[in-house]
Amino acid sequence: MNDAGARDFKNVNRLYKVSTIIDMLNSVADNEKKTKMVETLILEAKVTYENPVYRKEHFHSK
Repeated sequence: MNDAGARDFKNVNRLYKVSTIIDMLNSVADNEKKTKMVETLILEAKVTYENPVYRKEHFHSK
């Protein structure tokens, strides 16, 4: 795992327990949807890490 991957995992793990992440991924059968789910979790974690107070406004403004 590279530095960016480790950072992404750390940020996502701050929001969700590993067991929750696994449950979410197991709830989706399609690999394309799993990929999109992972991308979304990483984006949400990145925004939360960068600005924990205003993260919801970031998503609503787009």
